[in-house]
Amino acid sequence: MITEACIRGRALPEYFRAVLGNLDQFCCNYRVEPHEIAEHLFNGTAITRSLFHTQFNVPGPDESFTGWKTIIVVLDEKYEREYMSYIERIREEGRDANPFFCLMGISVVSLSEGKATLAMTVRDDMLNGEGYLQGGMFTALADEAMVLAIYSVLKKDQVLATISESTNFLRGAGPGDKILAEGRVIKTGRRVAFAESDLTLEGSDAIISRSSAAFAISTHSPRP
Repeated sequence: MITEACIRGRALPEYFRAVLGNLDQFCCNYRVEPHEIAEHLFNGTAITRSLFHTQFNVPGPDESFTGWKTIIVVLDEKYEREYMSYIERIREEGRDANPFFCLMGISVVSLSEGKATLAMTVRDDMLNGEGYLQGGMFTALADEAMVLAIYSVLKKDQVLATISESTNFLRGAGPGDKILAEGRVIKTGRRVAFAESDLTLEGSDAIISRSSAAFAISTHSPRP
């Protein structure tokens, strides 16, 4: 039963914490020996033994309780990320939490309750045929800023999906320009959130585009 709950994923961090909290008591409660903890996690396969003894480079089951406690610590750190919300991962990892940020070179400038600011420098491969930043990039950057702003006020198990979005383009941007996107929450309800985002060039207060959008709010279970 422990194995099934852990493999499904949802109880995994709680399982680790139970082991870390009191290893002796845990073994007594579940009638297992310290070296059998791995079997409860991964069914005791050869892969389990290889993973624990090679990848994590820790003592084997016949050496000490400390070795297994070290294993649990390592695995807790490895899998805890799966149970972090998007906003928690952004705060901890920055742009690395979002593959699109890495692709476009977007960085998180600031993040507070109901507000987020992103930055992106225009590259040659972002331009349209006329030599200006392609219009979709304005909208994409604004969208990311609005989403981040909304996530800052959501519950951990809530997620977003864009319902509709519109952008007014006021001026262009060219190679080397650094764009700042400020997203701000306008209103949140139980099922829908509304936000706006203004894009400006670094060093200027002039708005180059303004976007507004509506987002559906739903809940989900932690990823398996």
